[in-house]
Amino acid sequence: MNDTPATPTQYAQIEWDEQGRPYSRQYDDIYFSKEQSLEETRHVFIEQNDLRQRFAAMADGSCLVIGETGFGTGLNFFCAWQVFADCAPAGARLHFVSVEKYPLSHADLAKALALWPELTPFSQPLLAQYVAVHEGFQQFVFDQGRVTLTLMIGDAREQLPQLDAPIDAWFLDGFAPAKNPDMWTPELFAQLGRLSAPGATLGTFTSTGWVRRGLIAVGFKMKRIPGIGKKWEVLRGAFTGWPAEQPPLAPVAPWFARPAPLAGPREALVIGAGLAGCATAASLAARGWQVRLLERHAAPAGEASGNPQGVLYLKLSAHGTALSRLIVAGFGYTRRLLEQL
Repeated sequence: MNDTPATPTQYAQIEWDEQGRPYSRQYDDIYFSKEQSLEETRHVFIEQNDLRQRFAAMADGSCLVIGETGFGTGLNFFCAWQVFADCAPAGARLHFVSVEKYPLSHADLAKALALWPELTPFSQPLLAQYVAVHEGFQQFVFDQGRVTLTLMIGDAREQLPQLDAPIDAWFLDGFAPAKNPDMWTPELFAQLGRLSAPGATLGTFTSTGWVRRGLIAVGFKMKRIPGIGKKWEVLRGAFTGWPAEQPPLAPVAPWFARPAPLAGPREALVIGAGLAGCATAASLAARGWQVRLLERHAAPAGEASGNPQGVLYLKLSAHGTALSRLIVAGFGYTRRLLEQL
């Protein structure tokens, strides 16, 4: 267990240009193109991952997982959600996993998102839940569980090794390699290969040669594509499998390994309709399970869970232990859930 001291979240240091667009003082770079921000996002990430066609082809109960390096203002997430809402069947789900070293404060995020009023139906739900953002993993749930955002705050090279997720499409974003060389590393590319599901795709705005070669080295077949605006070329990729000549990454500890999914209908029986039972049933149902909830009393919360006053009690450590990180993440999730309820 990690006993390093817990560190407060470092927020992005933002300046605003004459058009009201954000500029990072940490990286001395813009967050997005001044002229074609939405067009670039859709060209580089939506089109190069064929998301319109893939969302339209999803079956009820299926879930497509997008992974992103560099959440920034959330523009890529909102554009993906917008296309998902337009194209995917009602029973499909989207899970968006993104990492960000320096998250924007609530005020800065709201100011940046005001630039895209057409995305308000998707940005406002995040702003409503965007409180007490902290280092590590936190989850935001939208549209009655149809869309989930898992936001990892911290260095991508530290956060991604902790992730266990089959990523279907990658948005390889972030500040340019010349401005942020610490992120664009062989270690990061190796994590992309480790996490990629069979047939995973990738889109990135950079066509830098060593980035392309680094992605090829971990199993991506890369292709240069004409860019948009001032970007002459962008890259798209398809994961063909971890190369045999590459040494495998450290295996996941057996007790953390995800079991293989079971075929057939997913049914669950939850015994007890207290807080734990109801939360478990709701979580399974949001993931497409058919749930039966058994309770011996005439109504839910008939015993200790029916106390008229509830208290969220956090027992935290001054050190960044795994347990403390879990408690903080759980508290944030519970607070957002209670405000929605």
